[in-house]
Amino acid sequence: MNWRSRWPLLRRLLTVAFLLLVAGLLLRYARAVDWSEVGASIAAYPRPRLALAAAAALLAYLVYCHLDVLARAYTGHLLGYWRVLGIALVCYAFNLNLGAWVGGIGLRLRLYTRWGLSAPTAMEIVAHSMVTNWLGYLWVGGAVLAWAPPPLPEAWTRRRERAYSEAYLRAAANAYLAGETGAAQQHLERAIDLQPALLTDDARPLADRFSAWTELPKTRDPVTFLETIYRHLPPRLDSLRRRRNEEIGRVTLRRIFDSYQVGDWTQTRTALRQLVRYRPAWFARRGVASILIRSYLSLAG
Repeated sequence: MNWRSRWPLLRRLLTVAFLLLVAGLLLRYARAVDWSEVGASIAAYPRPRLALAAAAALLAYLVYCHLDVLARAYTGHLLGYWRVLGIALVCYAFNLNLGAWVGGIGLRLRLYTRWGLSAPTAMEIVAHSMVTNWLGYLWVGGAVLAWAPPPLPEAWTRRRERAYSEAYLRAAANAYLAGETGAAQQHLERAIDLQPALLTDDARPLADRFSAWTELPKTRDPVTFLETIYRHLPPRLDSLRRRRNEEIGRVTLRRIFDSYQVGDWTQTRTALRQLVRYRPAWFARRGVASILIRSYLSLAG
């Protein structure tokens, strides 16, 4: 006798074993419940409220079971509406009490294949129900959070405001690069409103940020870019505007040393001429004077 002839008997034995397993699980869960306490808790509620809760639960359960009816339209199988609804009622009862592996997958596959559907079609129904179920959870959760968002901890609020401020700063940098100075000023105003610490130490954090923007890949001429920024600052940054020459001089000095280190004498001389315009007193520094002499000696060489 081969395994094909033994399969009907084996299938019956597996079905009985599965039912016994389910019955054992139900008994185990039932023994773990203090039924007297459950009864006392239910009796403490007003009857109209219990009736309303039962009606809402029944309605929600019926809607939940109609996920399988939607899967019927999706897969196009020919089982009747009431039969599909009955299978869903049984499966979701097991699913909600014994878990998805028992009710959501195992029992649903068993019942649908028992009524003539193929295993792939039954799995399509399972997949459709699971995806639709989680989409519903996400939709309801999103609607609740949008309607009544919970208050965030103060630390989270500060981080959120800082994140928005950083986004406005990036938008300001892009606006300055595009020549949209009016929009850039508005973005800076919003960034400062959200992060007042940008104005500490006489707006030193902003000045450092402007200098960092000169390293952006889109910045072709860092000095011209900084001139555009300092000429079109919001009114509240007048103190920073007055330090325009000093801040641009710092960037120019950095370009001098960077160009010198890589041996780019043309760029070094250009930066030196720009330094004459903004901070001529810095040529008294030994390092700057040395680079000046060497850059022009390179022309003779």
